[in-house]
Amino acid sequence: MPTDLATRCAACGFFELDLPQTQNYKKARVRDVFGGLPAHVTYAPIDFATQDLATVLKGAGYDPSKRTLFIWEGVTMYVPEPGIDATLRSIATNAARGSRIVFDYFTERALRDRQSVLVPIAKNVAAVGEPFVFGMPGDNAAAFISARGFSVISDFGSAELAQKYLPKAFAMPSPSANRLCVAEIK
Repeated sequence: MPTDLATRCAACGFFELDLPQTQNYKKARVRDVFGGLPAHVTYAPIDFATQDLATVLKGAGYDPSKRTLFIWEGVTMYVPEPGIDATLRSIATNAARGSRIVFDYFTERALRDRQSVLVPIAKNVAAVGEPFVFGMPGDNAAAFISARGFSVISDFGSAELAQKYLPKAFAMPSPSANRLCVAEIK
């Protein structure tokens, strides 16, 4: 069994999915830092708002029979609800049983609250053409993702995560505008 991280990573397949222009920027940065792209990473451009995840992954060589960890970081707030719905349902329908997803999200309430810490951030991202368009209904993701074929393993706000993992000097106000959810296919 491999013991070093580089060897273990090379033995796994990684799929990096993002909008084409964002992905091209990421690839350029990886080349700048490492001198080339890692052989074990497959870059597959996708627009989660308009493209089917299963189709894109299949075209990239993804094996749906293998348990998979999907890391969907920094995406949900930029994709309209139909795209969120389609992506979650695609994972739940096409990935192997026991596969998991980790994703961050904003609550709908935090996006609508004019006093939210998200207000200045929302203005900045909208100014560069990437407005926040989706907030999770309710106080957490449980009901939403359960209806799409997942069971919640954990769902924490940034304040809860800070309390759990950071020194007290980094305390954050609660309730949190942003959250981190881990869920497994039912």
